[in-house]
Amino acid sequence: MRKKYFLISFSLIAVVGVLIWACKYNLGPDGLDFSLLRKSGAFADGLIGYNGQITYKSGTRLNPSMDNAVEVFPFQDGTAYYRIPSLVVTTNGTLLAFADRRYNNRNDLPNRIEVEVKRSTDNGKKWSKRIRVTPRSVSDTDGHGDVATVVNRKTGEILALVASGPGFVATAGQSLISTPNTPMKIILFKSSDDGKTWSAGEDITSQIYGTQCKVPTRTSWYAAFVTSGNGLQLSTGRIIFVINVRENKQTGITTFKNYALYSDDGGKTWSVSKNGPQNNLGGNESKIVELVDGRLLMSTRPNSGNKRMHAYSSDGGETWTKAEPKSDITVASSNGDMIYYTSTKNGWDKNRIIHFIPTSTITVSGEGQYNGRRGPSEPYFYYSFDDGQTFTKSQAIRNGQQAGYSSLAVLHDGSIGVLFEDKSWGGPIKFMRVNFEWLTKGKDNPTKKNK
Repeated sequence: MRKKYFLISFSLIAVVGVLIWACKYNLGPDGLDFSLLRKSGAFADGLIGYNGQITYKSGTRLNPSMDNAVEVFPFQDGTAYYRIPSLVVTTNGTLLAFADRRYNNRNDLPNRIEVEVKRSTDNGKKWSKRIRVTPRSVSDTDGHGDVATVVNRKTGEILALVASGPGFVATAGQSLISTPNTPMKIILFKSSDDGKTWSAGEDITSQIYGTQCKVPTRTSWYAAFVTSGNGLQLSTGRIIFVINVRENKQTGITTFKNYALYSDDGGKTWSVSKNGPQNNLGGNESKIVELVDGRLLMSTRPNSGNKRMHAYSSDGGETWTKAEPKSDITVASSNGDMIYYTSTKNGWDKNRIIHFIPTSTITVSGEGQYNGRRGPSEPYFYYSFDDGQTFTKSQAIRNGQQAGYSSLAVLHDGSIGVLFEDKSWGGPIKFMRVNFEWLTKGKDNPTKKNK
């Protein structure tokens, strides 16, 4: 009898303890969300897209406003220009917002650049102090930037790939340019404690290209870097990114190519695809999603014209079809994100893909000006219900104002987090939340068939 009373008392204490812990750490913006207590439940290994329950005030719309956007990385003229956002959600439900801190100007490598991250445990309402991921930079030759990130759902480990050293191509006033002998490096950083601390960088360049590479066809490549923003973990466990490659001395953008960079052992070793999407416009920054039929869809930033380029792989990213222009996605030449939101394989009523990209370019000046370029205008959401065959242009979040690169993530309550460059180039970098009801102007409300 004493044993029975002890077990009942212990169970009550455990339940009360969990409730106190949950209240203390404010799980979710709208109250207690028990899905967070099941580690990895919202993004279960082996599944495509979001697998949790939508718990954000069901039936209402999260209507974003620039007045409600949270400034994560500020613009500090002369001391810190923030660019290149990347947003991920860990297996514990923590948001990690990454960005380049560019000390001298907004320029790419070679430059004095460090990658920083901030953490949020309340779905983006409040953010931690800055945590430096990469080594301290003191000159133009030791910078690390253009961060690309992914969460390993099998282990909870966060991987960050960054470029370092010489530039991809020559820029005004810079002569340090990548070659096979002195390549732009690709460095891997890892965190095993939810983004609080980071490992020393591991140089994986020789696994990819350059004279030290063991694959003969890639020893003569001149430059390569990983597309910044989000990578992807496939349902098989494979981790995959897209790399931009300059195979020879030519520096015209139509000569650049895309390949898939992937790892089947959690980032210990890396391989490059046999080919990449071919087209006469060249490769550029690209994003990948896994479709319900197992194929991969790669969406590529256009080098000319205003249409995204789409290509497909049926073998996990090893080989790719020709890249074709998408007439229903007319955009600026800018890096934008694409994520798989809900899948019928996870019990949802529809397959949903979300794209977020600036739609055109405008002449910019002042804070928005970067290297004399024209900058992207306001970004719009695009969504697809047919596994990416067609997309519908929907809502904008900037009300006619500029915004640059962006990164998307599905939060543990089912809402969609957006981390983006405000004012086109150079920061500040802001965060806001939206939901699919708002995104589709009230035309769609995700529901689970087996709920």
